[in-house]
Amino acid sequence: MNSISTIIIALIAGFLFGLFFFWLLKLNSDYYLKGGKKLLAILLHIARFVTIFLAFWYIAKFGALALLASFGGFLLSRLFFTRFLLKKEV
Repeated sequence: MNSISTIIIALIAGFLFGLFFFWLLKLNSDYYLKGGKKLLAILLHIARFVTIFLAFWYIAKFGALALLASFGGFLLSRLFFTRFLLKKEV
């Protein structure tokens, strides 16, 4: 794989991992706020960070540029998730 395709794939992977991460964050915060499922919320919290750590660790094997591209995709997914996918609370 050449470097441009690696960067594009890493950007897309970071974006998708970010969407998954922030969706789980919303689910996790709902568990904490609505009560009742505290243990599940704690396990989900740990699973979120382990998953994203392993994803970035794997992508780092392809080089620093791929890692930066995936982190950029991760940040773009945060922007996308908070702007378009979250319901606005009034």
